[in-house]
Amino acid sequence: MAEPEVTSAKTTAPPWPGRYLKQPPPMEGKNNDVRTWQTQMHKRGWKIKVDNWYGPKSEAVCVAFQKEKRLKVDGVVGPETWKCTWECPIT
Repeated sequence: MAEPEVTSAKTTAPPWPGRYLKQPPPMEGKNNDVRTWQTQMHKRGWKIKVDNWYGPKSEAVCVAFQKEKRLKVDGVVGPETWKCTWECPIT
């Protein structure tokens, strides 16, 4: 599960990149969309490798995050999950 985030400053999500981050097959980031999401999840305390590939481990983190935030649990980073990655409170 997530570890507490060090900073409590509220941030605004960058614009959604316009494509759903999902797998299989593992999806390589375009214009750093996957890396951007992974970096923010890592900053929030999730144990995720920032490698610009959305594969099974990224999907598992996404599912756990969606469950925690009571979002639709599908393992896909769409507009709602993307926004929540920056704007939902740390719990």
